[in-house]
Amino acid sequence: MQTLTRRQLGLGGAAVVAAAAASTLLQPTGTSPMRLGLGAMKPTSLRIGAILPTSPWDAELPRRIVAGLRDALSAPDWLSVEMVEREVVGGTVGIRSAASDLLARDVDVLLAATNPLAADPLVELAAAASVPLLVSTFGATTPRRLGRGDVAATVHGLHLADAAAALGAWTVREHGPRVGVLASDREAMFDLIGQLGRGVTSAGGTMAALEIVSEPGELSAAADRLEQAGLDALHIEVAGRDAAPFLDLLEDGSFRGVPVTIDPLASGGDALPACASWSRGTDPAGVLGAETGSLLVAALRRGGGHGVVFPGTSFDTDRGRLRVSSTGVTAGPVAMLADGRPLAVPPGDRGNLSLPVAGVTNEFLCL
Repeated sequence: MQTLTRRQLGLGGAAVVAAAAASTLLQPTGTSPMRLGLGAMKPTSLRIGAILPTSPWDAELPRRIVAGLRDALSAPDWLSVEMVEREVVGGTVGIRSAASDLLARDVDVLLAATNPLAADPLVELAAAASVPLLVSTFGATTPRRLGRGDVAATVHGLHLADAAAALGAWTVREHGPRVGVLASDREAMFDLIGQLGRGVTSAGGTMAALEIVSEPGELSAAADRLEQAGLDALHIEVAGRDAAPFLDLLEDGSFRGVPVTIDPLASGGDALPACASWSRGTDPAGVLGAETGSLLVAALRRGGGHGVVFPGTSFDTDRGRLRVSSTGVTAGPVAMLADGRPLAVPPGDRGNLSLPVAGVTNEFLCL
């Protein structure tokens, strides 16, 4: 079985994986090389150090990410994988120490399933150990370059922020220019409302009203104010089980006659329009793991058995072929959840709605 050394590392974007582990958790199904268009792949081993988020609302979140990751990594018959996992709580709390521990265990790739804002401290650690860094995220913060340009750091996610921008533009085209938002304070800490505003203004609309609530008892008064704002459409920005009291407002007759959209991760919101990068009926955490695994396999293929190469690598997913840009960030299509109709992500910067920057470093759903 082929092994790779850190002396092969090229920091200009062709990061090369290190010494492989002696034991594996995912064994190849055969020993014959696979034809990949880049020549035959020799049997290769890969040891992944995985930092996984924990959620107070979803105890199985890290397990579902890993399940998708394992499925993708078990597909190539030339690849043998071992994963060393560390679950962490919060944003930067515990992430740096988990990374230091994993890097000391001679991993070949450091994978951090976290908000990219929490991953910045990992860039120097990974670079010092000559180990490529891959950040996997739901994408509720605006996509951006991670760390230094000469360090092999890559960010891939489900592009929730892009989906919010696409939904904002669609809302104006479908319903009119005056858009309001009713949000949970937890979701308001991320970039989703600002990105929705970017989409609204790109289509000629206006973010006409915003109400952020911290507890269900504030919802009734917030709804009254929004109903007096003369809205053409309303977006509800809430995720997970927190959505229940927001949806109860609609059941009780609030916003009657006003079209309503919702965050795609809101439990019980399937009847309302939403935009996402996954399809209805699939588990987003599993999709994130599967796409991340597909990227790792493609990066190994592109390295031709001599290491992982992330920048410029294309990889296949259920939503189509994605690509890592020269800055180490992926982009990909988003679509309406109800019917899979693709929506274009508008160009440009943030919308015209100014929000205080909380600088939250937790991953989405992990607050």
